[in-house]
Amino acid sequence: MPATGCSCATSDPTHGGMCPISRRAYKENIQYLSAADVRRLHDDLMSLRLATYQYKAVPSERHLGLIIEDIEPSAAVDPGRDMADLYGYTSMAVAALQTQAREIKLLKKEVASLRRALHRRDGTGRSTGSGSTR
Repeated sequence: MPATGCSCATSDPTHGGMCPISRRAYKENIQYLSAADVRRLHDDLMSLRLATYQYKAVPSERHLGLIIEDIEPSAAVDPGRDMADLYGYTSMAVAALQTQAREIKLLKKEVASLRRALHRRDGTGRSTGSGSTR
């Protein structure tokens, strides 16, 4: 049992045991995130400070995670229960992956463009000359 006296359950009793259901039929007021919103979540996730710690009630066990006071307000925090919101945290990680995938795609295009430019320059794609820059 965690130091707070709470115990984990297989369902969330505050939501009729339905949480986290992700089907559209159970939701309303759905608003998809803009690219800027996703980028902000990426930036928020990348700035999270991870820590190792021990619960006072169980000092023999070391854990890795977040310290709420370091990150709130955040989608990764359930402030009403002094807990990490793992669904929110995971969604932030998805936003970070999506942002990084877009950046990688742009970088691949840029590398391909630079290779084509080099190839046009010397016909091989390899730099010619003594290695000096222009």
